[in-house]
Amino acid sequence: AEEGLLALWRGWLPSVIGVMPYVGLNFSVYESLKDYLIKKNEYADERDLSIFTKLTCGAIAGTAGQTVAYPFDTVRRRMQVSGWDGAQTLHAEGGHAVAYKGMIDCFVRTSREEGVGALFKGLVPNYVKVVPSIAIAFVTYEQVKDFLGAELRI
Repeated sequence: AEEGLLALWRGWLPSVIGVMPYVGLNFSVYESLKDYLIKKNEYADERDLSIFTKLTCGAIAGTAGQTVAYPFDTVRRRMQVSGWDGAQTLHAEGGHAVAYKGMIDCFVRTSREEGVGALFKGLVPNYVKVVPSIAIAFVTYEQVKDFLGAELRI
């Protein structure tokens, strides 16, 4: 009520921008790893790869995608609490909650004031959630694709 209806969309831009490298890297790393292993092991096609191998490829892909996209998540979260007095304990400047002018301001100020590593705060616990999730999602995708007899290549 205090900030108006537009406050609901605070942080949407870094979320949207962060999805592109995340999804792009996930699929590209996953498919590249599969192709490499198929050639290295002289398999006929991807169906010869074990589920464990596909899980491992998915986990590596998820790690790569999350690592690159994570700074956008950090900026999104910071923008969402930007200027909110309750955020003083999370990130404060002179006792007042930090208010960012936009995404670029948040990236620049966070990097300058706290170091680039601050953009990756919380990344390791996030891996615990994301890496198995992406690995399972890719294996499920492969299993459904095999079940349907689809020959989709992404």
